[in-house]
Amino acid sequence: MLDPKLLKENPQLLRSMLENRKFEFPLNDLIALDKRRRELTVQLEEFKRRKNLLARAISNKIKAHEDSASEREEMKEIGTKLLETEQEK
Repeated sequence: MLDPKLLKENPQLLRSMLENRKFEFPLNDLIALDKRRRELTVQLEEFKRRKNLLARAISNKIKAHEDSASEREEMKEIGTKLLETEQEK
């Protein structure tokens, strides 16, 4: 099993270890996938943060008897993006 920490911090060492064992492995593909997974995780956290902020804003507007239609629309868009990103991850 490959150590994810080693993959992230020292891929060259991992590459040489695999070569020493004469083991062919698409390490570059794995590195690219790991990088993409980390990027998606950051995006997910940002979507969740934005969704929470919008929920609070909507709640405050409802309490103040103000229109919150634009925030609700943005919340739907973020919800869709959140689901798409979770599926890709």
